[in-house]
Amino acid sequence: MNNPTSASAILKTCRTPPISISPTATVRAAIRSMVAAGVGAVVAVQDDALVGILTERDVMVKVSDRALDPDRLLVEEIMERNVRTVGPEVSHSRAATLMLTHHCRQLPVVDEAGKVLGTLSVRHLYREQLRRLRGQMDSLESYMLADGPGG
Repeated sequence: MNNPTSASAILKTCRTPPISISPTATVRAAIRSMVAAGVGAVVAVQDDALVGILTERDVMVKVSDRALDPDRLLVEEIMERNVRTVGPEVSHSRAATLMLTHHCRQLPVVDEAGKVLGTLSVRHLYREQLRRLRGQMDSLESYMLADGPGG
């Protein structure tokens, strides 16, 4: 069931538009994209469809540790092809549960056609939770400090 309120909430939380790259780009180009955007992953997109994801961890484990040349290595050679995704209607809680359960720090948000709308990270979820907690604290503080009748 599509809920416009939660859909807009998750899209406001995640990175839109996502940082994407062609699967035939070099790993060096992907690294440069991640560094320039200050993100920990890029989605590999071909013909508007998600085909994989490349993360900082992939670069460390699959490139640096094996001393491979990122100028010659293509994204498609090391990207994760079995990518967990969520739809724009997902709740923050459900997204966090999926990330914890499947040990992933990035979740592409895709529409019904499979087009990537954004990328949700653990950092995004932390920020959103912190924003909510601050709102609750401010509300409680206002309540406690209100000097009304009988107060």
